[in-house]
Amino acid sequence: MTWQAWATVAVIVLAMALFASEKLRIDLIALLVLASLVILRIVTPTEALSGFSNEATVTVAAMFALSLGIDRSGALDPLSRWLMRIKRPWVLTLALMLAIAPLGAFVKNIALVATFLPLALRVCQRTGTSPARVLMPMAYAAQMGGVCTLIGTSSNLLADTLAQKHGLAPIGVFEFTRLGAILAVVGITYLMLVGRWLLPKEIDTQMPVQEEIGKYVTELEVTEQSSLIGGSIADAKLGERYGVYPLELLRGERRMWSPRSQEIAVGDVLLVRGDWEKIEDFQRRAGLRNAPDRRYATGDSRSRVMVELMVAPASPMEGRRLAETGLNWRYDAVTLAIHRRGQLLRDKLSDVSLAVGDVLLVLVDDEALSNLRNDEAFVVLSEREEAHRTPRKAFLAAAIMAAVVRRFQQAMQAQYPFVAIHSGRLGQGAPQERGR
Repeated sequence: MTWQAWATVAVIVLAMALFASEKLRIDLIALLVLASLVILRIVTPTEALSGFSNEATVTVAAMFALSLGIDRSGALDPLSRWLMRIKRPWVLTLALMLAIAPLGAFVKNIALVATFLPLALRVCQRTGTSPARVLMPMAYAAQMGGVCTLIGTSSNLLADTLAQKHGLAPIGVFEFTRLGAILAVVGITYLMLVGRWLLPKEIDTQMPVQEEIGKYVTELEVTEQSSLIGGSIADAKLGERYGVYPLELLRGERRMWSPRSQEIAVGDVLLVRGDWEKIEDFQRRAGLRNAPDRRYATGDSRSRVMVELMVAPASPMEGRRLAETGLNWRYDAVTLAIHRRGQLLRDKLSDVSLAVGDVLLVLVDDEALSNLRNDEAFVVLSEREEAHRTPRKAFLAAAIMAAVVRRFQQAMQAQYPFVAIHSGRLGQGAPQERGR
């Protein structure tokens, strides 16, 4: 071999070692490989930059954008909520693989794994299971599903582009779905029967555990679609069914004298206490809405962030009520719930006088978040994106993804009529064309 061949082999081996070490980011390693080949004059600068103008690069970027849209729109939320109810790790592992493998054929692996990662970790933490026993099969399932379609992985798109550049017919969107599905079924079966004995059983003590602030108190308004209408709090058994605990029943400005036996009506406000995730689940399943956040719940589509905000020591907000803090007009923020350590709040949120150490769960406009971080009266403890997800957005994102797949099919059928995309195999005359 020539010295260029040996140099190329050396660069590839070094790149694989860097990939395995995980000391550098993957994209940085790729750029270092490209720069090394140019410096060694194995490829010319024009050849090195030609890949950035390749249509496969644009297609991959577009597919990542589509996958992000599927995730952000909440199209996967119903599936996530269903998986959240699973208690046993091995059942969760099987359910995750069966759900992720078909989705991986259309949604990028990174977006899929990132979507289901939090709920998988929560189940592992609750059951004392090693995360590797759930996360590794989940990652394998995403990869197995990705190879079932042309748009499932970036490598498939790149291979199709290179094939067309060399005069070969394009690869159909579902051309290797049959083989990919068979391999996915075999892989999932292997992971459930054999892989469970190979994966570590001990709990990883280094797994980061999110510290929970505590139980929040919030107000939930009864809507016309609520399943609680006509019954009482005692009949609803909120603690047993949803894990939240009612404190008061408010009707207008009145506190009901016997809240547990009082019949619930439209417009009533329940003052409840519990973990925020359980409160959200209760709100969704019982047909309620967050009373302080009526404006957000009725169609405001701006990007917002949910923030845990603590009243700082020596804060000028100490002793003030929420309306006097200026959070609503200064940062366009809505306070959803309050937590006070060592004390059970029973007042309406608007009537609570803040104390140092109180934690507010606030929904704030994304653009105003940087200003809120600089406010010395509060300390931002954590934040997570809370995109305004509606069924309309989820349906729109899914429809766009379906339209993209359909457009792929139509474009290749128009250019190469002999490719039988719908059947998943080549039609008459295809072998001759592929052998050109």
